[in-house]
Amino acid sequence: IWRDRRVYDASLQTLKNVIGETPDLPGRLFLIGHNPGLESLLLELCPSAPVMDNGKLFTTANLARIELSGRWDELSEGSGKLLELVRPGDLD
Repeated sequence: IWRDRRVYDASLQTLKNVIGETPDLPGRLFLIGHNPGLESLLLELCPSAPVMDNGKLFTTANLARIELSGRWDELSEGSGKLLELVRPGDLD
């Protein structure tokens, strides 16, 4: 487990830098942070992510699972596939 203080309230570019600096193995990354950076990151990686009626993608405490095509240091627009988006209101 790595802890990187740059993630808290980070901009899109800072999040991309943190991800790009992370070793590719073991192949999974669990990134916890705040908006607006995380929402911007998801929208860049997965432009077809389902935006709600209010124009927002995230509410408080969301979980997004993304599959990336390519290396983490090669993030680009549309390089992610949204596998799952869980919002608190969706839970029973």
